[in-house]
Amino acid sequence: MGGGYGYAGAVHLAAEAALNSGAGLVSVATRKEHALQVHLLSPELMGHTVEQISDISELLSKATVLVLGPGMAQRQWAKRIWPALISLDLPRVIDADALNFLAETPAYSDNWVLTPHLGEAARLLQCSTVDILQDRYKAVRTLQ
Repeated sequence: MGGGYGYAGAVHLAAEAALNSGAGLVSVATRKEHALQVHLLSPELMGHTVEQISDISELLSKATVLVLGPGMAQRQWAKRIWPALISLDLPRVIDADALNFLAETPAYSDNWVLTPHLGEAARLLQCSTVDILQDRYKAVRTLQ
């Protein structure tokens, strides 16, 4: 789930990575403007238009894992669907702007994988990047 305006490449690359790592069926839930582009670039990917969460309810009911955030952007589109996505009981990889949403509305699950860079880790831990750099291992342990 991702690919806000201007960020179709990020969600496409994440979907390609899922395919290359062995995922059998990869569906990409993204903006209308990007769904066709994803499919044209990689016909093996299933592109789905999402304007509101009800657009992908059936798709989510079949999902076994979610990747949230690549190219999501912090705009109204993503803000509308974020609460429903974070409340689902599925394993997930949380990346990019989904980490920023998570920093604003903290939640936790043992079956999530977080992929923060330095700035995202600082936002999640509510500290400075200098604090993270002083002890990266401590930051990772705290995020776990």
